[in-house]
Amino acid sequence: MYCKYVINHQISSSSATETVTVTVTIAATTTAV
Repeated sequence: MYCKYVINHQISSSSATETVTVTVTIAATTTAV
């Protein structure tokens, strides 16, 4: 689920800042869980 979201997001917006934000958010969520 998360992997698909990241891939789709990168295709939609190739912004490095956005990619980092999404990666950090997912990492934080994974750590929390």
